[in-house]
Amino acid sequence: NWATLDQVTTPGLEFVTHDDTTDDILTGAFVTSLAAAILGTENVKLSADEALAAPTTINALMITGSGVDLTGAGQLLTVTGGLVITEGTGHIIASNLGFGAAEGLFFVEAAGILPNLLVSGAISGTGAMRKERNGILRLSGNSTGLDAAFTVGDGTVQIANAGALGTITTGTTVHAMAALVIDATGVPAVIPGAFRDLRPHRTLLELCVVVEPRSSSRSHSLQQD
Repeated sequence: NWATLDQVTTPGLEFVTHDDTTDDILTGAFVTSLAAAILGTENVKLSADEALAAPTTINALMITGSGVDLTGAGQLLTVTGGLVITEGTGHIIASNLGFGAAEGLFFVEAAGILPNLLVSGAISGTGAMRKERNGILRLSGNSTGLDAAFTVGDGTVQIANAGALGTITTGTTVHAMAALVIDATGVPAVIPGAFRDLRPHRTLLELCVVVEPRSSSRSHSLQQD
């Protein structure tokens, strides 16, 4: 049977739910703040700044608009469904992100040339990690608790911390039309485990990994474990 898309009238990203009685797909399957996520199973849609005051568990996170800051450095936001969605630009997640054994999926839509999502907190999890859509995801946290294969399926992932990819012993994969950019800051940028570039007719240095040293007298290096 085909479900009917009801109430979905404008382009963009949205949380929806299935009505078993009418077989419609309805919008509104979310709360609009982390403070309202009291069950631990909610989808949360943020369009304004919020400070994470205590460890919080949700199902999925969506950030919309421009320049939304999720503060709360050191606090843990656990996303059991594994889904983090952003549209717009200039968003920051400063809290720690935990995915447990779930597959972590960063679904980052492009808008402008600046990073669409900066995750400055640490990421933890043992399930596969994946970045999709054509936006820019920048990782600057030291993710010592992350041990999962990381795949860049689309768009760009910028690495701004030597420990941003954690201890991914199962490797890192970059697909066609995607890029992994190392922003060197005076410490070695490490790509743990095996590295696979699945883009046709490209080499590691041509398109896959670009080292962008900042102006400094210190040396910068890229090393692969």
